[in-house]
Amino acid sequence: MMVISWATRIADAPETDMEFWKTLLPVAVALTIGHVAATASMSKVAVSFTHIIKSGEPAFSVLVSRFLLGEMFPVPVYLSLIPIIGGCALAAVT
Repeated sequence: MMVISWATRIADAPETDMEFWKTLLPVAVALTIGHVAATASMSKVAVSFTHIIKSGEPAFSVLVSRFLLGEMFPVPVYLSLIPIIGGCALAAVT
């Protein structure tokens, strides 16, 4: 959709440089791996288990950002993980 807008000059194409692409590449690779893994897992394990794992992604993202990247989040972000983790634990047990 945006390519058509850029081609017809309805919207200006964004200015990008090599630094932008270097920053974008790891994110794109991680997203692609995650999508392929989620799709493949549905044929290997129960779909419900796959959804439990996918539901835990917000907690995983916050923890990785905190411990690997050193990012600090506000307390409400950590508190919002409690029902997510609790729900995933409850779903995994039942």
